[in-house]
Amino acid sequence: MLRRVSPASAIEPERTADAARYFSAPGEHRLEARRFWCASPGDDLFVLLAWGRLEAEDADELVDTLEACARCGPQRRLQLVVLSDVTGVSPRAMTRVMRYYATRPSYLDGIHKEAVIRAEGVVAMLAEGFHRVVPLPFDGRVFTDEREALAWLRPQPVEWSAERLAWLARIREQLRDHARAAAPDLERLAKLLGQAGAGLTLSQAARQTGQSPRTLQRRLSLAGTNFAREKRRALVIAAKQLLRESDRDIKDIAFELGFAAPQRLTELFTRETGLPPAAWRAAQRS
Repeated sequence: MLRRVSPASAIEPERTADAARYFSAPGEHRLEARRFWCASPGDDLFVLLAWGRLEAEDADELVDTLEACARCGPQRRLQLVVLSDVTGVSPRAMTRVMRYYATRPSYLDGIHKEAVIRAEGVVAMLAEGFHRVVPLPFDGRVFTDEREALAWLRPQPVEWSAERLAWLARIREQLRDHARAAAPDLERLAKLLGQAGAGLTLSQAARQTGQSPRTLQRRLSLAGTNFAREKRRALVIAAKQLLRESDRDIKDIAFELGFAAPQRLTELFTRETGLPPAAWRAAQRS
């Protein structure tokens, strides 16, 4: 019987860099590598989240992790690979991973289904092409939406995907905090985004932080993020504060944050947190 996870009461997992330790009790640990994390809510779902530009050393760490999974990881697992925060993959890293999969490692035999959340641009094409070119002994699909991916991994019960979407949103928030801690100058951008709202452009942000748009983009990429993601994050944080501390209408909050229409805020908030603004507010007060 699958363990039910309550996102609100979940125990913070122990952080580890030891893959064998992580796979010995996945629900109690979180594996943290240089450019990816592995986490599980405690059932047969395993999630890998990667970010930034992936280099050859990251591919080596990934292969070592997959080998550890083959040795001591569970069988018949559902896998969710989140690549939406990946900004690039070096040729050496891609070659390393492709060669590993070409050997048809025993790691693949334990996978029941795998959903990949792709990034944009070249990384998206690599993710799509990988699933077409590499023969895989399981059902695998590429998605752009985490909700759809989780619903495909296990269609029933509906509550399963809803609970894990909320759990995943919390993990992703922690990951973003981790990436930001490695780049203190992002705090300045976050403050600016929180003040300026949805209308702030990359060019305006660059000018107000005393750098060119290209330099700002490069620094964000090195931190494993980009302007659009930082903007979404700042807007959600600001919306949460207003929802938590006031009874103001969602429409008023949306307009204060610079959205052209309330629906835009609702769409963004739901995508980032797993709940619409009104439902999130109610959950905070229950």
